[in-house]
Amino acid sequence: MESSSGLRACSSVDDESSDEVDYITGQHDDTLFLIFSRLPGGKWGDEEDSALNVLSLTCRRFHELLSEQKNLRRLSNLRTEVGQMSIVQNAAGIRILIRGDQLPGRVSVIHDYRTNVTKRSDNEKEWKILSGGPKAPCELGIPPNLITELRQILMRFNPQCVTIGGTSFLSKQATADLASCLSEFPKIGRLDLFTRTKLKPPGRFTELKPTDLARLVCNFEKLYKIESRFLVNELIQSWISDRQYDNYSIIPLVNTKDIVQCSAISMHNFENVHKFHHELSMVTLSDFLDAVERRPSKGIEWVLSLSCDAKAIDKVIQDKALKLGYTLTVDETWNVKVLKRENSEIQIDWNSELQRYKIYIYRQPYSYFY
Repeated sequence: MESSSGLRACSSVDDESSDEVDYITGQHDDTLFLIFSRLPGGKWGDEEDSALNVLSLTCRRFHELLSEQKNLRRLSNLRTEVGQMSIVQNAAGIRILIRGDQLPGRVSVIHDYRTNVTKRSDNEKEWKILSGGPKAPCELGIPPNLITELRQILMRFNPQCVTIGGTSFLSKQATADLASCLSEFPKIGRLDLFTRTKLKPPGRFTELKPTDLARLVCNFEKLYKIESRFLVNELIQSWISDRQYDNYSIIPLVNTKDIVQCSAISMHNFENVHKFHHELSMVTLSDFLDAVERRPSKGIEWVLSLSCDAKAIDKVIQDKALKLGYTLTVDETWNVKVLKRENSEIQIDWNSELQRYKIYIYRQPYSYFY
């Protein structure tokens, strides 16, 4: 396999003699993409010598193939893998940071893209950040110039995590614009949503509905600090329905004011879920056990609430759990029921805050959230 430096040596097509055979023009696009797929991705700190950058300078056809929007997914392997991309709103506008590592204390900034939308956007009134102007930020969507800039960044970098801070700019239309841009690329590992509820004015994020956010979260495998109000069945099922992925994980932000607002969800498609921590989501014990059976050899860490009472729980344990091979242990002191089988352990205990039974399962192999 040629190195990227070897590709660079061939990049000056103007120097080729006229009698040389042109092998590129006659090749089908699929053949070229197959060749591209065998090339290595960019190396951290050496983006200029990456195969993606060198190929785009090789000839006009390569440049056009690598630039076309419809080909973005097929070129994912050529992007430079980075730890984190942050999209942050501040008084100046929108700031996009690309970081080499998502772990605290090991952060080095590669690029800092600043878009002062208040000055550059045609919709200046819609982009009056924290100004109390007549329009909320991004009410009419994210300006095309910023979406184009974001797309160019994602064509070069493959972030493992996307952090969105200062979410007051996420109106319904802005969320749809961001989701549409991200959908052109393969799923990203993790989304962190840091809401700023004390922001004045709060913007349109507080008015977003779960259906508005569903398109955005479907571009990620893992969700962190998603507000509990969004975790209704429609959003969850939309998020985990893609069977190409089986490591969906979520650790939401549970607001104390929502502590009694439980909602019933379906365990359908939970065979694709590795980690799900949300005690405000209610399921039946029977559906819970069925979902565990549909994920037989993969890690599980689910924490939910049960919609059934103690009598119904005991009946399902006798009629289904024991027949599935679980053994039952009861701790009368702490009112905890433990079901064990092979490398799986299910605990059922009383949650005094929610006034419901909580169910928790842990099964190897364990996967860290990152």
